[in-house]
Amino acid sequence: MSNPTINVTLGRWKTADFDKKPIRKVVRRSGLDVQKTARRLVNRKGKVSKAGQYPGRRTGELFRSIRSKQRNPFVAVVKPQKTAAMKDYYPLFLFKGTKNLDPRGDVMGDALEAETPQIVPKLERALVDALKWVPLK
Repeated sequence: MSNPTINVTLGRWKTADFDKKPIRKVVRRSGLDVQKTARRLVNRKGKVSKAGQYPGRRTGELFRSIRSKQRNPFVAVVKPQKTAAMKDYYPLFLFKGTKNLDPRGDVMGDALEAETPQIVPKLERALVDALKWVPLK
């Protein structure tokens, strides 16, 4: 038995060049959009949340802790950061719950889910823009 061979013909194109700039821009913007949506979900002022609801906003510390950071051109991380005003990592207690506190709603997951329909087409377009074909000479 011989090994099967696959031939790929690029037609009149020699190679493809990949530019990360369009992707970096869309990923950064998408991370900021998810951050904005997550902050909007926890922005109910003065209301005490019940189990399964999104956390209310009394001091605004959770609201300010939700940040977006771009790790590389292809990854943006949006999560609540531990701030100096937090003695412990408070967002974990809200998400997982404790003995005396029932878990609250998944703010970050719901924010990403809400933004996904807008993010995917932007990323697809950025991938097309990032791929530049180099013609044969």
